[in-house]
Amino acid sequence: MSRMRAPWSEEEDARLRDLVQTYGQKWQKISTIIKMREAKQCRERWSNHLRPDIDKSPLKEYEKHKIRILQRKFGCKWTEIAAQIPGRTGLMVKNYWYNEEKRAKHQMRNKMAISRLLLSPNEIEEQ
Repeated sequence: MSRMRAPWSEEEDARLRDLVQTYGQKWQKISTIIKMREAKQCRERWSNHLRPDIDKSPLKEYEKHKIRILQRKFGCKWTEIAAQIPGRTGLMVKNYWYNEEKRAKHQMRNKMAISRLLLSPNEIEEQ
C-alpha cells in the first residue's frame, strides 16, 4: 500500500490526537489504523507539531542565547538541546540555528559588498 507524502489535513491531525490519547505513542499500531501514514510520519507529526506541550510562540531572547551555548556543548544534537528548553522541539531548535546561520552569512555578504563599494577605485579617482 502506498503511503501519503502530502501535508497533513486538520482531520488527520484530529485523528492522530485521538489515537495518541487512546493508544499512547504506539506508532506502529496507530499507523495501521490511519493506513495512509507510516509510523515514522505519525511519530514526527506528533513530536514536532501536535504535542500539547509545544510552545509555538517565537523564541525568546534567553532561549536563543541558551541554544547558542548548548550548540557549542552538544554540536548539532538538536533533540538534546531542545530537551534543555521546555516546550521547544528539536526541529524548532534546528530551524532556528540554520536560519540564524543563513542570516549571518547574508549580513556578512552585504557588509563585504558595501566595503567593496567604499574602496572602489572609481570613488578614489573622483576625490
